[in-house]
Amino acid sequence: MRDERRQGTSVTSGGVGKALSEGDIADYFWTRSLGGQDRADYAFHCRRWAFLLGQVDRLVELRRGVAREESLRILDVGVSLQTDLIRHNYPDIPVDSLDIVESVKDLRANERHVTFDLNDLYGGPDDWPQIGPYDVIVMAEVIEHLYTAARIALSFLAEIMRPGGFALVQTPNAVALHKRLQMLGGHNPYMSLDEDRLAPGHFREYTVAELSETARQAGLEVFEISLHNYFTASRPLAAIYNRVCESLPGTLRAGISMTLRKPES
Repeated sequence: MRDERRQGTSVTSGGVGKALSEGDIADYFWTRSLGGQDRADYAFHCRRWAFLLGQVDRLVELRRGVAREESLRILDVGVSLQTDLIRHNYPDIPVDSLDIVESVKDLRANERHVTFDLNDLYGGPDDWPQIGPYDVIVMAEVIEHLYTAARIALSFLAEIMRPGGFALVQTPNAVALHKRLQMLGGHNPYMSLDEDRLAPGHFREYTVAELSETARQAGLEVFEISLHNYFTASRPLAAIYNRVCESLPGTLRAGISMTLRKPES
């Protein structure tokens, strides 16, 4: 899959030591009995997880080069099978989690789960969880589920990041090709909100330009942007559609992966 990136300062396309392929991820979950939403999440997100783990590993290696090894810490915002995979990938690094859910399984020594609804960030910094600092924060497929302004959410990430640390934000592209085609056909491409408060759907999707400007307003540097069709679609023509998209400008692709960096000072 051809990668289209916009690179910021000091970014490289260096090797990835702990990246897992889709096959590796399938092997990892093979012995587990996935049912219900977990099974659906695995089917839809497996390709994205493989891409994300490669990105996370590169950011971890960058932080290993400048931070004390024993102080490295990762946060995954939004608990899912993805959190499990990140913990599996880093047996030597604490991986905390933050979500509206009250508890998670299989926390390891020196790890913590923080129960917090990110929509409560409107209360201001005095009401934000006092956690961190983190070297790498992953907030994947979360920000579109918030009715909280994106600048507030990213300001929170900046607050709990270590200077020089990274946040990897993944979110659907609001103006992806398939959404433009649906709108031309007179159809609303965005999902209806669900009545379940824990999984309401997408309140707001973003473009690359919007998210980049919002990150800067939050005091973060845009380190790198990658755009891909990494969501697994079940329709028969999905593979052909994905190949077509990879030959078109990146702004037409379905998924945004934006790496943000907190300035050293």
